[in-house]
Amino acid sequence: MVIVTEKVCEQIVLNQVGYRPREIKHFFVQNTNGQNGSFEVLNAAGDVVYRGHLQEPVQDTASGDEVYLGDFSSISTEGEYRIQVPGLGGSSLFAVSQEVYEDVTDAMLKAFYFQRCGIELEERYAGPWKHAACHLADGVVYDDSAIRLPSAGGWHDAGDYGKYTVAAAKAVADLLLAYEYFPQVFQREINIPESGNGVPDILNEVHYELEWLFKMQLPDGSVFHKLTTKRFPGLDVMPEDDHGELVFSPVSIAATATFCAMMAMAARVYQPFDEPFAARCLEVANRAWSYMEEHDSSVGFKNPADISTGEYGDDMLED
Repeated sequence: MVIVTEKVCEQIVLNQVGYRPREIKHFFVQNTNGQNGSFEVLNAAGDVVYRGHLQEPVQDTASGDEVYLGDFSSISTEGEYRIQVPGLGGSSLFAVSQEVYEDVTDAMLKAFYFQRCGIELEERYAGPWKHAACHLADGVVYDDSAIRLPSAGGWHDAGDYGKYTVAAAKAVADLLLAYEYFPQVFQREINIPESGNGVPDILNEVHYELEWLFKMQLPDGSVFHKLTTKRFPGLDVMPEDDHGELVFSPVSIAATATFCAMMAMAARVYQPFDEPFAARCLEVANRAWSYMEEHDSSVGFKNPADISTGEYGDDMLED
């Protein structure tokens, strides 16, 4: 028997990434149109491999929908499957596989490469998302425009092209913690320029961001809060076409503290791979710590009057 191609039923909601063989496997139906609540699981060839009944409906507080839960956790054979609900139709195909999360994990990590600033994203690494090098100009210091400092590198923050120390710390910490807790997950190469150098690509990618973050620290240990244009560029502007003047916003305790914390983490994580780099991370972390010991740590950051990019202010800095 072969499954007849038909429109996917949008009322059947499941994990589109897939399921691992020995884990719980649930799906939901938004309503059953008065049907009896039975369902079938079919393999890719169209054979019914499991029959079950939907549980009594519950109210989903997030969506406001009345939903029915189906459980097919007993299916542990790897392969592709489809849920069929009589009277409604079928779901899209989904996979049951031990490696089902590998592609999405690699894609998550590769997303940071696509956010790289200051270098050309070559087609052999970036595919159709290639673009020329961007934001290569030096930045000016906000309260002393006569001072220009190197600013290239790091990751664009999001849809805009700003680079923010506090937001960087959150991303760096998440990635370093992920590697420390689950190093076995991050042994695959993701096709970035550093792949194959003997260092896991997750650490190669974070290394690129850390090299830029070194530029955000002043000799006294304090750290600039962010590097952005004064206003966001238009949403239709490619990064290499964004030529607005880059400005180092004033230093902040929030930036200095988060810089200190992530550099201390980096010193620990990179020690087995690159001792000089780890030592450099520890040295700048100590400088940041010394600055904080000598300065008021209760004042959060506020945008200067003529800067309207992301503030990342913080009213509680004790943490």
